[in-house]
Amino acid sequence: MNLRELGSAALDLVFPPKCQVCGQFSAELFCDTCRASVSPIQPPFCRRCGRAFDPKSAAGSLCGECRRDAFHFDIARATATHTGALRKAIIAFKFYGRRRLQQPLGQMLTDFINQPTSRERMDPAGHDVVVPVPLHEARERVRGFNQSLLLAERVADDMGRPLRPDVLLRGRHTQPQIDLTPAQRRDNVRGAFAVALPEAVAGRAVLLIDDVFTTGNTLSECARVLKRAGTARVVCLTLSRSSPDWDKDRDLF
Repeated sequence: MNLRELGSAALDLVFPPKCQVCGQFSAELFCDTCRASVSPIQPPFCRRCGRAFDPKSAAGSLCGECRRDAFHFDIARATATHTGALRKAIIAFKFYGRRRLQQPLGQMLTDFINQPTSRERMDPAGHDVVVPVPLHEARERVRGFNQSLLLAERVADDMGRPLRPDVLLRGRHTQPQIDLTPAQRRDNVRGAFAVALPEAVAGRAVLLIDDVFTTGNTLSECARVLKRAGTARVVCLTLSRSSPDWDKDRDLF
């Protein structure tokens, strides 16, 4: 055991580790009890945006928005629904500065990519670069970090792919999406992003990382400017997906 491991063991004796979500004593930052409450998104769902369908639905393979070609990305997937302990974990990570959750939450993303059932849709070997959804610099200064970048760091490292946080810029300080309706959210992010380095993504497949898919407008706008810059394919991956029935009192995003 080296000095760092000895120091960590000593700290654990004085300050026993706790789950960063529920606060119970646990060697894991996101404990087994919390993980057990996560609700993976199960088929049937839209093969493009990943929106869950009613199991009794006979709507086909695409949701209404994707039949209208409302999104600019090629595929979007989320690991689970935006409920329970996962929702609490994302809020703790994003708004309360619990940056240690980068490890278990980032691992959830790479585990999802590598699941046999995800391989056909996510194509883990088919991503050339990993790009996080950017925060405006003013908001990042207040928060102290970009949660999407921390998640993307873990994904890029686990997948052995280049991480390019310098590709997308958020040039306009948008209004917080929490106060907006779905239509207002779409208008709010229109023109907010730009591609700083088109040569880094031209002709390449981008894996775009964010924390939550709510209406999909932010991811779609990022994909729009990436495609305009010559990106061949944009696949979006988020930790969670909120209810299609948008409710700002329930969804803190």
